[in-house]
Amino acid sequence: MYIKNRRNRSKGPAWIGKVEFSKSGGTAYFNDKVFKHFGKGHYGDIETGDSYWISGIKKNGKDRHVFGKGKIQIDKLIVNEYLQLVDFV
Repeated sequence: MYIKNRRNRSKGPAWIGKVEFSKSGGTAYFNDKVFKHFGKGHYGDIETGDSYWISGIKKNGKDRHVFGKGKIQIDKLIVNEYLQLVDFV
């Protein structure tokens, strides 16, 4: 999944990693954080209140918004899986 902190709009820190969801889908878990689902990819960190975007990855590898900047960190445990899913052509 693609996870981005929306604090600085399109320029917030971003990750590619494994996200687990509750059975109802109302809660997501990533990197020891718990997120409450607010609808259509929008989540909130229940501890800090920060707003996040969580979505599937794009096959072309361009997960950042067109105006977004910064590196996307990829969890080292899923690099091989990610590379098999993405077509950088």
